[in-house]
Amino acid sequence: MPISHKGIARGSNPRSFGTSPFDSGYGRQSSKNPKTFKTKPYINYMPKISEQKIEKISEQILYYLYSIFPKQVFTSDIARETARDEEFTKYLLKELEKKELVIKINKNPQGFQYSRRLRWRISNKAHKIYKRHQ
Repeated sequence: MPISHKGIARGSNPRSFGTSPFDSGYGRQSSKNPKTFKTKPYINYMPKISEQKIEKISEQILYYLYSIFPKQVFTSDIARETARDEEFTKYLLKELEKKELVIKINKNPQGFQYSRRLRWRISNKAHKIYKRHQ
């Protein structure tokens, strides 16, 4: 294959790496286009929620579980009722479980263990406290 001027083979792209309009050249800046900017990977982090708001959302979850006692509901039902994300709701329920305010039920009525889902109900201790205040 014949070589063209400056040692670049015929039919190849003479531009340097990272100067394509589709390649941002992350970390590099083109000498021809000084307006090129560095792009950062897009990661969507949730904003930090204050402890007061977490406590209020936890109270909403407890009140919902109290209002439907002794029914056991899935995490998705609680998330839908409180208008929150399922993962965030699951995190709050686990925190409430550590405080012994809710009980995690990981078996169905026939006694088979759930592989992915969890049911929740308010604990007897928390139910008595709510009942006294109502």
